[in-house]
Amino acid sequence: MNQPDKFNRPNGYDFKWYGKYEVWSDQEWAWQFLRRNSEFRRRCKALRDLLPDEQKKEQIGIARQFGLKKFKCATKGGRPPSFNKISTWSQLSLDEVKTLKINLHSGQTVIRFDVLPAVLDANAIEMQLSQAREILKKKLKDHCSAPPGRHLQRKTPTEFLAHLRILDAKLAKTDGLLKDSESTIYGKLYPNHLELTADEKRQKFRDAYKLARKWAEHYYLTLAISSQEKKG
Repeated sequence: MNQPDKFNRPNGYDFKWYGKYEVWSDQEWAWQFLRRNSEFRRRCKALRDLLPDEQKKEQIGIARQFGLKKFKCATKGGRPPSFNKISTWSQLSLDEVKTLKINLHSGQTVIRFDVLPAVLDANAIEMQLSQAREILKKKLKDHCSAPPGRHLQRKTPTEFLAHLRILDAKLAKTDGLLKDSESTIYGKLYPNHLELTADEKRQKFRDAYKLARKWAEHYYLTLAISSQEKKG
């Protein structure tokens, strides 16, 4: 039987787990969401069963998959890790063709650059960058003009915390560490919604978890990039 990992057992109820969340940076929020990413936690936990050389190789793969500059385990506290701003793949061999399968999430755009033309023309890279810049501006304009609710919006610390608490409560319940029903959990996390029926609270919980999971699975990278832009 799989034992729950030891990070670090918040159940969504007790505010002590969230420290001074009001002043967390975007990078801290990004890390807190990633730590609650089920696939990230699973792969971190699986490292325990690998030999040292295998662990090192797997850590590099995990860091690349989740946008980390350097691997950090989900159970580790302390300062948040640094994130990469972009993902890159390359093929330098002239004799081989690499086939890639890439999952695109909302707001992502893939652009292919060819570096070989720069061998013949020093301006080739700059011309491609200029074209890519215009494409990205157009994609951003399209994204921002989408109907309300169809594009990402800035959250307050209180709204981010609500997402974390839902994720923690769901994880604690899944691991058997929280016995409350989904409707009871929602009632405790949102005590001002007492007028809702049990069925309505259950559905509200599931809707809230679905949205929170998006931040843990993908949107955390938006926060990570935003944080580094502010530092720059």
